[in-house]
Order: sequence, then structure tokens, then C-alpha cells
Amino acid sequence: MKKVPRQQGQVIVILAIGLIGLLAFAALAIDGGMVYSHRRQAQNAADAAAMAAALAKVKGKDWQTAAQSQAIANGFDVANDPKVIAVDVISPPEIEPFKSDPDRDQYIQVTITSEVESSFLHLVFPGVLRNTVVAVSRARPPENPAEGFALYGASLDECRAAWFSGNGKITLTGGGVFSNSDGSEKSPECESGYRGGAGTLVLKDQDIILAGYYTNSGEGGGVDLGNGKLKEFQPQQAMPT
Repeated sequence: MKKVPRQQGQVIVILAIGLIGLLAFAALAIDGGMVYSHRRQAQNAADAAAMAAALAKVKGKDWQTAAQSQAIANGFDVANDPKVIAVDVISPPEIEPFKSDPDRDQYIQVTITSEVESSFLHLVFPGVLRNTVVAVSRARPPENPAEGFALYGASLDECRAAWFSGNGKITLTGGGVFSNSDGSEKSPECESGYRGGAGTLVLKDQDIILAGYYTNSGEGGGVDLGNGKLKEFQPQQAMPT
């Protein structure tokens, strides 16, 4: 009888190849998840640092220190954590489109670079896993919305926070009318600004700016904006010309 050659050890080879494949999938799933989670944490820290820097810059404070402190508060401390490579805070930014913006000095760029420890990937990949995230904020210089006197409704939700009624005449020189209310005090929403009766509002080339919408009602009178404009963030009824 013809002898069939023995094939001992084949199972071991197959198991070894299978284990390598399983290790690769484990590295991809576990280490990939760790890298993604770490990147999300770093991005949140960069966003918070950029916002802190913008707020400090508007207030005339040390915006670089404010950004660094916020990054440390979110777990990215260059001085005490060797895995945090750098937390760079610069203005103007080095990336587009902010780098070419005419107001680029108003922008602040925060870049966080850090390393991530792997559980399996370092067994087959000797390199370092590194995340780099960027956040950009803008700090506009404070400015007055009107040059002179203005009428301002500060309520967040009151109906008709800016309300003109009766038969009188109101004249504002060098200032406008502003309403911070979105009119959500009632349901359905009501006006942020309102004019009724026969009175007249004269603004002399200034604006009416509303967080909600405006209604112009009543007989006679009206609003004289000159070259000014009506600006509604939730426009529903346009002011008659």
C-alpha cells in the first residue's frame, strides 16, 4: 500500500496566521477608538482655549495665558504631562482663510499636539501615535452700536420691549433703537418692537435693530429713518415705507 505523507503542524501554522489577523483587528478597533477619543478630547480643549483667549483679548487681558490655563484645565498640561507635546497660541493664525483675512489680527489660533498610548499597535508599528488639532476664534474690538443717545430694550423675551405709542414725536440724534427681546414671552411670539397711534419716531439716518420682529401700526405718524435701516433677526412683518 502507498503511504500518505503525514501533515503534522499545519494547524499550528493556520492558528498563528489567524492570531495575527485577530491581533490586527484588535489593534484597529481598540487603538483606533483610543486615538479618536483622544482627538475629540484634544479638540474640545482647543476650542475652549480659543474661546477663553478671545474673551481675554476683548477684555484687554493676557489672552495667551488664558488659553494655556484653559488647556490645562481640560487635561493638556505641557509642563507636567510628557504626552502633551505642545499647546501653541498665536495671533494672527497661520492657516487659511484666516491668514489672508484683512482682519487677521482679530483671530486667535490654538494648536494642541499630543501623543496617544497604544494597546496593541505598538507590537507591529514602532512609530508614535500623535494627534494635532486646531481651533480658531475671533476677538472683535468692542465698539458702540450708536454714536449718540439710543433707546434700548434689555429684556430677553418681553413683548414689545421697544414700544412707541400715543401722539407725540420722538427725535433721536446720533443714536438708534435697539431691542434685545425675541418676543417669546407669549405664545405665539409677539413683537420685539412696535409703533402704534399717531406719533412719529425720527431717527435721522440711524437704525432700528431688533432681536425679534417689528410691527408698525396705528393711524398717521410713522417712522422716519432717513438713510437708516430696519434690521430684524426674525423678520415677519416689514415696516411700511
